[in-house]
Amino acid sequence: MLTWGEQAARERVLIKLGEAGWENVSALILASGIPPRAYYLPSSITGRPVAVISQTRPEEVPRGAFTFKTRGGPALVLSTPGSKALELCGELPSDLGEALRSCVVNVLGFARSVAVAEREGEYVVE
Repeated sequence: MLTWGEQAARERVLIKLGEAGWENVSALILASGIPPRAYYLPSSITGRPVAVISQTRPEEVPRGAFTFKTRGGPALVLSTPGSKALELCGELPSDLGEALRSCVVNVLGFARSVAVAEREGEYVVE
């Protein structure tokens, strides 16, 4: 039976194991010859928010593609951490403060609390 003695130890292990994914993606990008330039595209273009690694900004991205060809050569489609966070958080309230509390505090556990204030047309998040 395997048990975790400490929450921080478990988090360190999970982060370390996750590094394999980053190393593999980095190696794939370098081996493909694609310059390390990312274009972040909204779901209105691709069906979900993604980062596209390519020489030039693509006009469109084939739905469900992992790789495809652009004018400038090959392109690689990657999920963004923010997209995955939104998948975990699910549907969020329209109020910014409530949405941040729901997602960042309750689901992701990145913070203990979140406060949002609007000042002179800008939002301040603490």
